[in-house]
Amino acid sequence: MVFATIAKSQLTVTGTVYDSTKIIPVKDVLIKSSSGTSTTTDSNGRYTIVTSDKDSLTFTYHGKPTAKFAVKQIPNIGGFDISLHIRVPEKFKTLKEVKVYAKNYRQDSIENREAYAKIFKYQKPGITLTSDSYTGAAGADLNELINVFRFKRNRQLKKMQERLMEQEEENYINYRFNKTTVRRITNLQGQYLDEFMKEFRPGFEFTQQSSVVEFYQYILNASYEFKLNKEKEKYISYRFNKENVTLITGLLDMELDDFMRKYRPGYEFTLNSSAEEFYHYIQNAFNQFKSEQLQKQKAHDSLLKHRAQY
Repeated sequence: MVFATIAKSQLTVTGTVYDSTKIIPVKDVLIKSSSGTSTTTDSNGRYTIVTSDKDSLTFTYHGKPTAKFAVKQIPNIGGFDISLHIRVPEKFKTLKEVKVYAKNYRQDSIENREAYAKIFKYQKPGITLTSDSYTGAAGADLNELINVFRFKRNRQLKKMQERLMEQEEENYINYRFNKTTVRRITNLQGQYLDEFMKEFRPGFEFTQQSSVVEFYQYILNASYEFKLNKEKEKYISYRFNKENVTLITGLLDMELDDFMRKYRPGYEFTLNSSAEEFYHYIQNAFNQFKSEQLQKQKAHDSLLKHRAQY
């Protein structure tokens, strides 16, 4: 019973230690529990320590400890992230020459390559020369000669190889450009976060070659552009709204939706136009819309009449 009680009281606390920017992770931070267990953060600032609900944790960097954190008061032991009152820019300059991969990503990549080793090592077959063991005369290798004519098989293997390489690249982008990191940098939530990640998803080459600071700066700059665009769209929707458009055009339901989607004005015009200019824009757009609708109806009637004759 004593051993069972001890086992049940054990808890595993994990998290990430950041510097004062709350963006850049800090490695080699010592985490020590009051019961004596300890660990250090890895190159990504991550740590894992086994402790109990009666313990407290202290984070020490360059000999300077933080206050003690009571384990039982930690709201989420699976994601206990903290920020130290330090800046560590110099330590990240060397990352320009280092490609950092998460352990799980590397394991997935290795397993993927082992499972599809034949495909990754695929090369377009050619002719190799062999010599007859009796006569010593040179000749074409029969297996290689057969493979030359397996065009369909070769194309399938090549396509599979390309798909697997693309999958690895997408997985690496997902590893660095993940929701947790993006949310922490941009403060975007919910639908806005999803839209941002889809619209500003980086390419593989930049994701692979950029340093931590460069990559985070890209996300931050992109978030400024995204938020500015949202403000512009909000202002357009404020002036170009269904109530105003219906009053001017008389359109309703599906026709109204089609009109507003097709003739939605740009931000510069919406911002700088007077009330009279904006009214005339909607009126002129409506006249064009009705003209197009009429032409479509005439074309449709003509087609029906032509079919009826035959």
